[in-house]
Amino acid sequence: MTVTVWMLLGFAGWTVLGDDAEVEITFTAIAAYGTYLLGEAIQVSGILAVVAAALVLGNYGRRRGMSERTQQAVAVFWDYVAFVLNSLVFLLIGLELPWTSLVARAGAVLAAAAIVLFARAVAVYGVFGLLRPLGPRVSWNWQHLMVWSGIRGAVAIALALSLSEQGGAQFAELRTLVYGVALISIVVQGITVAPVSRLLIPPSSSDK
Repeated sequence: MTVTVWMLLGFAGWTVLGDDAEVEITFTAIAAYGTYLLGEAIQVSGILAVVAAALVLGNYGRRRGMSERTQQAVAVFWDYVAFVLNSLVFLLIGLELPWTSLVARAGAVLAAAAIVLFARAVAVYGVFGLLRPLGPRVSWNWQHLMVWSGIRGAVAIALALSLSEQGGAQFAELRTLVYGVALISIVVQGITVAPVSRLLIPPSSSDK
């Protein structure tokens, strides 16, 4: 039932009359944040609600209800929003995380970052291994790049901040681990993903 409600919100995106870029941008913003608030209000996952609405908007509304000019305008707007939100991740880390706590738990943070990277490797290699008999094979170099480029940031920190009201003795430990893993992921993987991609996927070489 709830999935149906989310999808109906997405379908509403391409029922807007006309093809005004400003109107379409406004609607996508309302669909994103409004769907999240609705999901939380009815005690379901707001994130999954947004994902369901976005899938419908992207696969139906974008192609059927938007001209090429409007699609470009919407893409530019959300690219900028993504840039701003990713920049805020560093601000949140600086404001919310006591650096003394991060240094004191450096070993646990490094271990957590390694576990997260290992879990992504298991997911990427495992999924492509299962899909190999069903379709074209994805090269190992591309799989390595997918593992390394799985940067953690805004979503993990948002989830950690949503738990702040519960508090508790273990919340400080959880917050330190989440913020530390996000910081390592953004700084280390974020800075090195470009040279790693050039090393694994040279521009002049064809993917085999």
